[in-house]
Amino acid sequence: MGINVVKFTVFSLCVALCACASDHGGIAAPEALQSSGWQNVTTTLKMDSFDEYAQTIRQEVAEHRFNADNDSREREIHWVSPRETPPAKRCNERVSGIALLVHGLSGSAFTMRDIAQSFSSQCFLSRIALLPGHRTRPGDLKHISHDDWLNTVDFLVEQAASEHEVVVVVGFSLGSVLTMSVALDRIDEVDAIVAFAPAYYLSSYSTARWTPWLKGIFPWIDKDAPDDLLRYEAMPTNGVAQTVKAMQTMHDRLKNSSCVRQPWMIIQSLDDNVIVPEKNAALLQRMGQHEASRILNFYSMPSAVDEQARVDWVDSRSDSYQVVSLTHMALPFSPNNLYYGASGEYRSCGASWGRDSELVARCETTDSPVYGNLGLPNNIQQPTASATFNPAYNQLDERLGDFLANLTSSRAQCN
Repeated sequence: MGINVVKFTVFSLCVALCACASDHGGIAAPEALQSSGWQNVTTTLKMDSFDEYAQTIRQEVAEHRFNADNDSREREIHWVSPRETPPAKRCNERVSGIALLVHGLSGSAFTMRDIAQSFSSQCFLSRIALLPGHRTRPGDLKHISHDDWLNTVDFLVEQAASEHEVVVVVGFSLGSVLTMSVALDRIDEVDAIVAFAPAYYLSSYSTARWTPWLKGIFPWIDKDAPDDLLRYEAMPTNGVAQTVKAMQTMHDRLKNSSCVRQPWMIIQSLDDNVIVPEKNAALLQRMGQHEASRILNFYSMPSAVDEQARVDWVDSRSDSYQVVSLTHMALPFSPNNLYYGASGEYRSCGASWGRDSELVARCETTDSPVYGNLGLPNNIQQPTASATFNPAYNQLDERLGDFLANLTSSRAQCN
């Protein structure tokens, strides 16, 4: 495979994995492509409390974040920074456990905002981390290591375990890879694992695996300016390279562990073209030894439903919201999300993915687009947008609640 083909394929992977669609294109400002100085990760991992950690990281984001739109700066810093969500009021101060939530590549704490509310409704104290190199400027991912990410998650799990006897780790995409690695190392401290659209396997891994070597030749996969205020559009090759290394680390630990002993839940869409849902499901069926482990599959094609043990199915289509399929990024967001929801501020129309300008314009100007993957069938006549929310989020919330309600302190034995 030629270098140009490799570069193009890795670029395509990054666009999907980062969910970083740009509606207007353009090149990022030079300042955004430079490292800002947020490199010394160990200084943020010596905090006595999560509140101190969150305040420290928020200060780092405020100091190093590049934002051309100063009018929205304070709001964005608040949205993307680590945060703690207490149990719902109906819990009457009862805390069922601590849930540590970890976002994916190019994301932020905002990615996990709706999920945190779901855990809050189950009387969990939710804590959302911010992975090093994220939400300051894309240039800060040029020198970050996957060990920085792992050390952050490990520190916050250790901290949570010192405060409560029940700890659940929750990841989205890359975050699911990191939380799985830490859960395998901390079997006694981590009581359950919840993985949203886990990047245990990538659809373009055969190309992405070369990025640790390609990053010296092609430092950047994408230098586009953002249109989504809460995600990077520009992406250093090192960001994907460290994702690959994190995946390799996780699979090595799985091999050494023989099985996953804690209750484990995978929540994914069969229409997700970033990950490989079938391989994720097979991994849980093979390695998930705890009887409470579950898979929740969202589908748009009824023919895909295959009744089998430990697998639940939810139709992701919605006539009222005009959603025909779920993208990678849509899964964890409620239709009511103030930014990515049905009436939210952001709409993903796909200009930077090479989409026809007429289709982009129709998407941007319509009041009622059809949502799904942008490779929708040609027989759909209405304007289309990439799905950024999950119309069946309430059903996700209910199934997650069932899983959490049945947690026990037991660990399975590996066969």
